[in-house]
This record gives sequence, C-alpha cells and structure tokens, in this order.
Amino acid sequence: MISRHLRGGLLAAVTVFFCYVVFCQFFFITHAANGIFRPLSSLVIIPAAKVQNKSMSYRYVVEMAHGLEGFGGATERKDAFDRALALSVYRLYIEALADELDVKVSKDELVAYPIDQAVIAPGLELANWKESDYREFIVEPLLLAQKTEAAVSGNPVYQAEALETMESLRRKIAQGMPFADVAEGFSQDPSALSRGDLGVMSMGTLMSWLQPATTLAPGDISEILHAPNAYWTVTLIEYFPSEVAEQAAVHFRGIAVKKKSFGAVIGDAMAENPAWVFVW
Repeated sequence: MISRHLRGGLLAAVTVFFCYVVFCQFFFITHAANGIFRPLSSLVIIPAAKVQNKSMSYRYVVEMAHGLEGFGGATERKDAFDRALALSVYRLYIEALADELDVKVSKDELVAYPIDQAVIAPGLELANWKESDYREFIVEPLLLAQKTEAAVSGNPVYQAEALETMESLRRKIAQGMPFADVAEGFSQDPSALSRGDLGVMSMGTLMSWLQPATTLAPGDISEILHAPNAYWTVTLIEYFPSEVAEQAAVHFRGIAVKKKSFGAVIGDAMAENPAWVFVW
C-alpha cells in the first residue's frame, strides 16, 4: 500500500502541476504576458507546440502575438495569440523541412537584410520591440521560408513526378508528335491555349532561366529548363537581331510542367505529422 506521506506528496505534486498548467493556459494566453509580466513567459517550460523533434516555446508565441498587434493589425489579445500560435506551428514545419534539405539562414544574411526604419518604427513601438526583435521574429522566418522554397523547387526527390512528366512529353516530341500539339494538349501553362506560343520577348527582359535557350537555332528544342515553379522545354521560332544586344528579341514556343509547390510539401508534412499543441 502507498504510505500516507507518499500519498500526500503525490497529491501536492499533482496540485502544483495543475496550478502550473492553469497559470500557463490562462495567464499567458489570455493576457499574452503584457507589461512587467511579459518576460515571465520564459518560465513556461512546457512547449506551446511541437512538430517531430522541433518545439516552440511559449515565450516565442507571446512575442509573436505582440508582433501581430504591432505589425499584423490584430486588436484582440486572444486573437493575436491564436494567430501567433498558428504561425509558430507553421514555422516548425518549415524548420523541419529546412533541416531535411540542409537549409540555414546565416547571421550575416539576417543582418544584411534591408529594413526601412521609417516604415517599421510605428510597429516596433506598438509591439515594444527593438530592431533585433523584428529581425528575429519577422525577417528570419521569411528568409528561411524563401530559401527552403527554393530548395524544394530544385530538389530531385520532391520534383521527381514533375520531372518524369516532362520527360514523357519530350519523348512524345522525339517520337514525331508536333511540338505545338504537345504544348496544346499537355502544357500546364496558360500558353497552352495558344499552342505554347510565348510571344516575342526582348533579350533585355528575358527571365534568367530562359537565357540558355537563346543560343538555339530556329526549330531546335532546348534541354529541360528549370524555372522557379515549373520545368520547361522550349523551341525557338525566330530570332530578331539588333545592333544593341539587349534590344534583340526572341520568339519561343514552350511546354511547361508545374513543379510540386512549397505549400503542397508543407501540407503533406502537416497531414503526415500532426503538430502537438499544448493549448486549448
């Protein structure tokens, strides 16, 4: 049998834990630790949310809530906290994906990011933040998301299906199907409505991913080109030379296959690994 002293100790421990949970849930969530109590949010040792091996502290969510009041137009404290919690969970999924793809944001990148002080000053005052807080809670997640999105776009594992689709379309052309027919029937770009005609484009405004195709001879077909959101194969219809290189023009027909988007990858991760959230 459990001794009287042990029962008393267990009851006291349960009572303390219950009070601690009430403290975390009511005080910090309802009031978001405003004023002199705001730093005390760091005392909440239970994470606000967890995704796989990634966790988010209450302090982070509380600071994000204040940031949303200053920069995101949130007027109700509880609404600001709920939105901050949702953003924090989303960041955990991005961080997990960034780790998988070995993506990081360096201190130099964070410090070098341009900020218009006049624009952010009112928000800093409302959030009671310093510029370093803005870089930590706003700029760093933004840069991490941008770099991770770029890594997903170029990752052969996540883009295997799109790449195989493009290879199958190129095989149709190699087997004799007219380029324009393939573009009209299978391209995932709006230009499919015009049989892949991309129009005449100035060399000075040409997208960087399309630049390699400028060396084609009329009628030649490019290798697979990697645009940020799609794979492309193009054929040169006509080249319009000019004494000024940037004023020369090219006329392409193209076929596009959309890449798996960053949002879709994160959505899959959310479905496969639901977040554990210690908030009700």
